[in-house]
Amino acid sequence: MPQFIPHELLARVESLLSDPFKWVTGVYACDSGGNPCEPTNITAAKFNPVGALVRVTHDLGIPNPEEHIIQSSAYFEKVTGLTLAGFCDTESRKQYLAAMDVFIKHLKTSKRLKKEPPNYPPRRAVYRKGK
Repeated sequence: MPQFIPHELLARVESLLSDPFKWVTGVYACDSGGNPCEPTNITAAKFNPVGALVRVTHDLGIPNPEEHIIQSSAYFEKVTGLTLAGFCDTESRKQYLAAMDVFIKHLKTSKRLKKEPPNYPPRRAVYRKGK
């Protein structure tokens, strides 16, 4: 199974929440009728940022999703100075989109990500005889 890294998961969350009609506050997720449900429920149609992250990890079949959710949330906070959970209970979709713009700009300009994405195991030097 492939190892997913925080910026990949957050990019999928951003894609899921780019539609304003898929944004909800006060609950992690709800169905199209506005009834609260689990983010992993097949009927879930609207999400807050944390619920969307739960849904993305579920849809990808990631084992131990809690670890990935914590890493992704921490990475988002490190880059933007804001927490994903801070957007969950307020009407702050505009602020969330502005924070995602900062995050995406960081991804595009990060030299480290171009060389080696975060949370990949460090590369080991390969030594060849005679060199």
